[in-house]
Amino acid sequence: MNTSQNPSHPDFTYSFYDTPWGRGLAAADSTNRAVRIYLPAEPEERLFARLVSELATSDVVEGGPVCDAMAEELTRYFNGEKVAFSSPLNLDNLTAFQRRVATATAEIPYGSVDTYGHLAQKAGSPLAFRAVGQVMAKNNLPIVIPCHRVMGHSGGLGGFACGLEWKVRLLELEGYEGLRPALKRKYG
Repeated sequence: MNTSQNPSHPDFTYSFYDTPWGRGLAAADSTNRAVRIYLPAEPEERLFARLVSELATSDVVEGGPVCDAMAEELTRYFNGEKVAFSSPLNLDNLTAFQRRVATATAEIPYGSVDTYGHLAQKAGSPLAFRAVGQVMAKNNLPIVIPCHRVMGHSGGLGGFACGLEWKVRLLELEGYEGLRPALKRKYG
């Protein structure tokens, strides 16, 4: 799926990673920072087509130090390991508030959750819980910025850009103890 005209210095690199539900895709930019993570919600060809479309470039090659490392860490995560993700992230397109929210979200421990309201407080804007939800909805780096660990103030699931099925899968994978009560609130 290499589309680069200059394979020695591409704009972006990508690698696939394995999960029990199929293969996902991780991508990095030319500054060696992660820019996208796609969950395996679509066939590999469509994930790659989305990547090329969203990045608005055809200068993309498979393999690179950051995306390969990210793919290896994501595979380990999906195998049930508590992974400390090590790749640098490109958050340049985020506002200062959005970066504070992303940073606070990245600090939520594996198997735990936090609320939109508490993240708004941590980001210095206690009344901006809806804005926190918008940051989560536009998160290009799920798992690493674990937006699946963010819940509503009453313990409800809230939303998830990849779909609630994925949110439940990820929380189950992490062994989150409060999942059953959250599902009961959502589905009765």
